[in-house]
Amino acid sequence: MGSMPTKPPTIGVELCGTRAHAVLLAPRADALPGDPVDHTSGDSGGRTDPGGRSDPGGRSDTGPAVEAEVSIAAEVTACGEDPTAALDAALAALVRADRRAATAAQVCVATDAFERALETGIGLARVGCVRLGAGEEPGVPPFFGWPESLAAVAAHHRCLRGGCTYDATPLGEPQPAVIAATAEGLRAAGVEAVAVTAAFSPVDDRWETRLASRLAALLPGMDFSVSAPLGSVGVLPRENAAALNAALLPPARRLTTAAESVVRAHIPGARTFLTRCDATLMELPFARRFPVLALGSVAAARCRGAARLAGLATCVVADRETGRTAVVRDGRPVLSGRGQDILGVETSLAGVEWVLDPQAGQVPGTPRSLDPGPVRVTLVSAAEGRDHLAGADRVGADRAAAERAAAERAAVDRVGADRAAAERAAADRSAVERMAADRVVRAPRAGAVGAVGSRIAGYVDCIVPASGPGHDQALARARARAEQNAVMAGAAVPSVRIVGIDESPVAYVPGDLVRLRVTAAGELVPGG
Repeated sequence: MGSMPTKPPTIGVELCGTRAHAVLLAPRADALPGDPVDHTSGDSGGRTDPGGRSDPGGRSDTGPAVEAEVSIAAEVTACGEDPTAALDAALAALVRADRRAATAAQVCVATDAFERALETGIGLARVGCVRLGAGEEPGVPPFFGWPESLAAVAAHHRCLRGGCTYDATPLGEPQPAVIAATAEGLRAAGVEAVAVTAAFSPVDDRWETRLASRLAALLPGMDFSVSAPLGSVGVLPRENAAALNAALLPPARRLTTAAESVVRAHIPGARTFLTRCDATLMELPFARRFPVLALGSVAAARCRGAARLAGLATCVVADRETGRTAVVRDGRPVLSGRGQDILGVETSLAGVEWVLDPQAGQVPGTPRSLDPGPVRVTLVSAAEGRDHLAGADRVGADRAAAERAAAERAAVDRVGADRAAAERAAADRSAVERMAADRVVRAPRAGAVGAVGSRIAGYVDCIVPASGPGHDQALARARARAEQNAVMAGAAVPSVRIVGIDESPVAYVPGDLVRLRVTAAGELVPGG
């Protein structure tokens, strides 16, 4: 008789539109007698209708289990009238398929719900932007360059003198009468959520948060979004991110509240997380405040999950349907140094770096169409001279063509050693199309698997002195803030570590300064 399980399983869900694909991942050491390594009931798991009835048609995935320490114990796909109903049906079906699902410790969800909200405009808040800076007449006003599709969101803006400069020199703050007039203008414009941005809030965010607090006192019940937690030093992309975040606050409340209720009904002891655009996780209370961080999270989860399913830490993931190609290094997608472009709005948000994106008229990070259907994923690597490829459809293996493309794919595999060669090889669309499929990885499964096992991250992006005591003090503060941000997102305090410190020269401001970016990461808080 085998020992009883000591670790609870985890559930991953890809929730796209009204379709939810859920997997139950059980630690291999805890597998019960007779458990298969890969237990599915058809085409990436049995499909179920909103009532949860199984439809075991199609073909099972034949890829390996998810890494050495876990196995897919059960897998289902369900549909519903809305995302909440789809999640409800999927979790109910998963619990019926395997009793261990009811004991899961975490439910990790990758969703495109917020992209769809921006695309349709349904349920978005009317946003007012308030910017603190050097003057009341900025060269580029808030909402500049926003597309017509988001015109209804951009309700009002006001620029005020205040905040600080690049080196934290105070510019002061608006007078009470100015703040009162600003609040009245927001109210008169019918604003439902306010985005507050200070030009150098990553250097000192106190001015931004203080103004938001004073406006909130004059506008009871109003939603507020501040920009400092949302990325880069550059004010315009960060302001855009804060404004989109403000617009998404009502949909975020509805989705997170409903998801929490659904998970509690089926898996009472589980905690619920959403994936972020950088392939990390955030707990629901944090996601409720910063839903914009979930934009692009399905693509990030699919890249990570495809690599896990193939058992490869460093590889290239290519979408056979669109030709979009991304690099996965050390099990995580490489992120772009530029912010995501969301429906034509430049933001400070991290996103997958698409080495190749041949879609005409579509820039990297732009949300997909409203009903994209199953997206085909191809995983590429040339480790030890062998090709490990996975696609949504079995492709006839033309070994001669594969050999002719071997040199190109070998360059792709040298991601760390020769990034330029990797990009040139990955950008050859014909090479991607010639790849033969040795295994099958379907996109919904990759998204669900990729949502599980991610860590919780916290970030700080600021400008600091390049050297001397000022640099050391600023670095210590940035490290502490990054760790605090990770804990706020749901990381266990003892597990949080600084995993990245990047300093780069700042050419656009005077003085001996550097841009400092600090990343902290930790494991999920255990227990409920």
